[in-house]
This record gives sequence, C-alpha cells and structure tokens, in this order.
Amino acid sequence: EEGDIVVANANSHVITNDGDKLSQVARTATPYDPNIIGIVSIASRAGDFNSIGYNIGDTDNPKPLALNGRVKVKVSLENGPIAVGDKLTTSTNPGVAMKATESGMIVGMALEDLPAGSVASGSYAKVMSFVQVGYWAPSGSALTAAPTSTTLQGSTLESATTSTASSSTI
Repeated sequence: EEGDIVVANANSHVITNDGDKLSQVARTATPYDPNIIGIVSIASRAGDFNSIGYNIGDTDNPKPLALNGRVKVKVSLENGPIAVGDKLTTSTNPGVAMKATESGMIVGMALEDLPAGSVASGSYAKVMSFVQVGYWAPSGSALTAAPTSTTLQGSTLESATTSTASSSTI
C-alpha cells in the first residue's frame, strides 16, 4: 500500500520475465531495520527515482518503490511528535515509520509535522517525506570534533575546529 516502508523478504522470491530471481518486498515491523529498501509509492506518480518492476508479472503484484525523492510515508507517534526535518525510521507497526531518536538506519526525513495527539495510539497518518535511506547518528552519540591542525608531509595545515552538526546521515 502507498506509504509502506519495505524490506527485501529473504523467504519469498519472484521470477522475472527475463528469468531473474528477485526477493519480494515485505512491510517491516522491526525498529531501525537495517534492511530498508524504500517506500511504496503510486505508479501514476512514479518518477526517475522509483523502481516499478517493469519485468515482473501482474500476478506477482509489482509495486512502485520510491528509492529517493519526495513521497508520502505512513508515520506513527511511537517515538513522539514529528517535526519537519526529523529523521524517520521503521517502527514496530508493519510498514509504518516513527521519529528516529537513536543511531540506526533511517528511511528519510519528515517534510511535514505530525503533532502530539493527532493520531490515536497504534494508528498512523501519512506525511510527505524525503526518501534517503542510510545510517543516522544523533549529534554527540558517535561523532567527534575534527582536529584543529593536520600535518601533511612535514607541513602543518591549520584548520578551524569543526563542530558536529545536530545530526548526520552517513
């Protein structure tokens, strides 16, 4: 369904029209799932950063997957209210994102707010997100400041101390 976060399902495969064996995708229900692929989008709105499974038979239910860019994603308030710019990760609700509050894999960033009390517990809403699957660490958790000087072949290059940003996507 549109807005679901999906992962590769190692136990279920489909054979393409070309004879290739591909893992089917499945909604994830593991917080900070390390195997995030993308978000199910709408075929009629698919652009250059979607994979629709052009050579997969209709009986295998191909879905367009947003691999990068803007798309609606299902979100819950499992980790609290969501603000524009918050990193989003997988939650315990199948296919649904939550605000990332610790280091781990993310599916992207919220482009809309979801205030406290706007969604019932265990339910979800859809917000616009920017899909950018990767590893994220909040500032201070595993990041250190850059050195103030660097030695290169006997010369010293002076540089300003770099402070860590409030968050990083690696």
